[in-house]
Amino acid sequence: FIKSLTISARKNYGLRNKMNPLYITSLIGGYYDDKPYLASVDLYGTLIEDKWLVTGFANYLAKPIIDNNWHENLTKEEATQILKTCFAVLFYRDCGAIDK
Repeated sequence: FIKSLTISARKNYGLRNKMNPLYITSLIGGYYDDKPYLASVDLYGTLIEDKWLVTGFANYLAKPIIDNNWHENLTKEEATQILKTCFAVLFYRDCGAIDK
């Protein structure tokens, strides 16, 4: 599991150095040593491990919302409310981008 993760990071880093990057961010999740595991590999080959991750434009808008509200003992209702807030912010930003 971890070996495939490092292979993915090295592959993205190697392609970036050849000026032909894969324009993708991969989220990898599972269990490692009977503990939940979540990691991300971006187009630069950067490997990030954390309790929660976001990709794309949500990295700029939703990440601060989750960061301010996340705690270790989060209930399902609290998590749902945080996600609804994130999607509302992303929706309003998308609606503001339309020229109508």
